[in-house]
Amino acid sequence: MYFKHAEIFNKKWLKIFKGKLKGSPFRTYIGPWYQGGFSDHFPVYAFLKKDDKV
Repeated sequence: MYFKHAEIFNKKWLKIFKGKLKGSPFRTYIGPWYQGGFSDHFPVYAFLKKDDKV
């Protein structure tokens, strides 16, 4: 198995849609205050290819 490529999962519903932070991740916490978001970063995922030679 080998690495093919990686991508960032940054769908619209994960982002702040207005204000000075527009386009950044909708965070769960900002300091000690709960905001109800998802994370302070976008998740990443990788594509792997299985070798034909086993």
